[in-house]
Amino acid sequence: MKLFLFIFSFLPKNLPHPDSFDFAIAISVQVNMEFHPCKCGNPPFRGGDIGRRTTTIKELKKIYKDKILYFDAGNFVKITPYEPYAPSVFSKIAKEMKIDAMGVGYYEQFGGEIYLKKWADKFPFVSLVPKLSFIPKEKIFKIKDFKIIFTSYSPLYEKESSPVSDYFENTIEDKNFYVFSSCNMAPHVFQNLPSNLLYIYGSHHKFETIIDTLNYKFIYITPARYGLYFPVLFFKYINGKFKIKYFLEIPMDSNVSSDKNIDKLEKEFQDQKRKYEEQREKEIEERIKR
Repeated sequence: MKLFLFIFSFLPKNLPHPDSFDFAIAISVQVNMEFHPCKCGNPPFRGGDIGRRTTTIKELKKIYKDKILYFDAGNFVKITPYEPYAPSVFSKIAKEMKIDAMGVGYYEQFGGEIYLKKWADKFPFVSLVPKLSFIPKEKIFKIKDFKIIFTSYSPLYEKESSPVSDYFENTIEDKNFYVFSSCNMAPHVFQNLPSNLLYIYGSHHKFETIIDTLNYKFIYITPARYGLYFPVLFFKYINGKFKIKYFLEIPMDSNVSSDKNIDKLEKEFQDQKRKYEEQREKEIEERIKR
């Protein structure tokens, strides 16, 4: 096994050598605007941890450069008129985290299509939700001879008609690798999903990270332990098929320091939140006096 010795103590001692795989994909889900571990959910797990994730992905991208992609499955930021400071700061955070593409979750849709449209071009969003036609359906990345295509589908209401099966029926090519994310739709509800696909199911209801190639023909990962680990998958094209060569879950613990630029953005976020809440309190007081 060709490994790469690495000096940073918070990463595994032996990382895959850059020449030993074709491309790698790092994943996050349900960030939920949490800068620190929120210990939310039942059973409780650590969510958020934006600063530590940023430190980790920056170091990985220094090593692997354009061979590693970072995808966020959705529910990254609430985009509503009731928290107008959030998308402004979190668009900067998404850039600082070096996220290559991100799905639109239901968090992003809470404020409605009109308000989401105002901020859509500030994030690397993709979505197959028909109502969100102003957002690209996919983002395509070229690595070596391969195209890695990321798309996502997280409808605000699960009963909405799904375009997912039609999308994959019309776009499948052998040397393309597809990454598909959903915050609320399990893979068994879809038809015509290709075998060369990584399915990221970002559900609160799944507590384990699993790779399931038995029940489904494609790779299926549920990284709901995302608060404890940062999952990274390394792929190799072998005998006409994409295979997972290595799978790492990098611990997000006290060994990983928070990125200093994220710390500054957290302060900016808290300052804007405080000013907004103070302004809202003044407006309420004035209305009461009338």
